[in-house]
Amino acid sequence: MTNKAELLKKFAFQPKVIDAYAYLDFIKEGIVQKLIHGLKYQGKQSLGVWLGQRFGEEMKSRLDQIDLIIPIPLHANRMRTRGYNQSDRIAEGIGESMGIPVDTKTIIRAKETTTQTRKDKLNRWENIHSVFGVLDPEQVNQKNLLIVDDVITTGATLGTFCDEVAKYEPNSLTISALAAGK
Repeated sequence: MTNKAELLKKFAFQPKVIDAYAYLDFIKEGIVQKLIHGLKYQGKQSLGVWLGQRFGEEMKSRLDQIDLIIPIPLHANRMRTRGYNQSDRIAEGIGESMGIPVDTKTIIRAKETTTQTRKDKLNRWENIHSVFGVLDPEQVNQKNLLIVDDVITTGATLGTFCDEVAKYEPNSLTISALAAGK
C-alpha cells in the first residue's frame, strides 16, 4: 500500500479525515494505469470488484470501525454513457471482503464536470467546486465512513467530497483509492 502519511497531507485541511489508503502506486504508462483504464473505459467491471476485494483484505486489519462505505458518485449523464461507476465496483469488492454495507444513493454528483485527467492542480480544484450533494444526511450523521475512489492525484475530488459530507457531522472519514499518483 501507498505511503499513508503522504496521502493524509492532501487532506490536512479537513479534520474529519482521520486516515487514507491507496492500494497501488499509479505510474503513468505503467501496469496500474492500464488496469484502471480497463476498469473505467473498457467495461472490465469484474476487475474493479476483484481489486476491491484484495484491497479490502489489506485494509481489514488496519481499520477499527467503519459503518458504511460510500463510493465517489458519477454524474447521471456520465453514468448513462459509461453504464456503471468504477468506484461503485471497487467499493462493492471492499464491502464484500470487509462485511460492510455500500451506499450508492445517499450522495450524488449534482454538477457535471469535465474530466480531471489533463488538468493542473488549480484547474482540478476549480472544476470540482460545488459538485456533490447529500440527499439523506441521516445516513452520514455520526457514522464512520470509508470513502472510495479509483485514483488520487491532487486530492481535489476527494477533498471536495469530504468537505460536503463533513457538513453533516460524520464521526470520521477514511479515504481509500485503488491507486495514488506519485
